[in-house]
Amino acid sequence: MSQRVRLQKKILIVHPDRRLSLLLCLRFQRRGYAAAVAYHEEGFRRHVLEERPDLILLGMDLGERSGAEVYDWLATMGLDNTIPVIYLSGLRENRPVQPARLGRQFSLYKRPFDSRAITRDAEVLLRA
Repeated sequence: MSQRVRLQKKILIVHPDRRLSLLLCLRFQRRGYAAAVAYHEEGFRRHVLEERPDLILLGMDLGERSGAEVYDWLATMGLDNTIPVIYLSGLRENRPVQPARLGRQFSLYKRPFDSRAITRDAEVLLRA
């Protein structure tokens, strides 16, 4: 895949852990993607509706509402529900890329997060 094609792909990383978010952002930028970070629900809403990312890495704990609840609300506000999502959560097991449900593909990752595996899944989802 050419560097030019990769630059067209936008990734939004939404997680309250600034260190994790910046680590993932830098990892994707080094691989040639346009990556942006939001740390809370308000930033998530603003970025996702304005930037229209090709992939979302979404933390499940965004404060008062879970990442999934915010995503569902945004879908009612015009978010394309086919955008693939990688959920970053406190679950007990990882689940690599799952078949599309409700129009979108997704995967789940638990702490401690494996940034290499997340990157691998992201690239699979971006090629789909």
